[in-house]
Amino acid sequence: MTAMLHMRMTQQTQKLLALLVLLFLLAALGFMTFRAYLGPDFLIGFGNLFMC
Repeated sequence: MTAMLHMRMTQQTQKLLALLVLLFLLAALGFMTFRAYLGPDFLIGFGNLFMC
């Protein structure tokens, strides 16, 4: 009985850890994308787009 309970907790822990790692990777990817989007090269090019 305790072995089954321990195995279930281990599976839940592994799922939680996998979810946290996935969320971290998504957050890092989003952060890097946001930083690249607001990078100086993009902003200078975007500003030059509206100059006559």
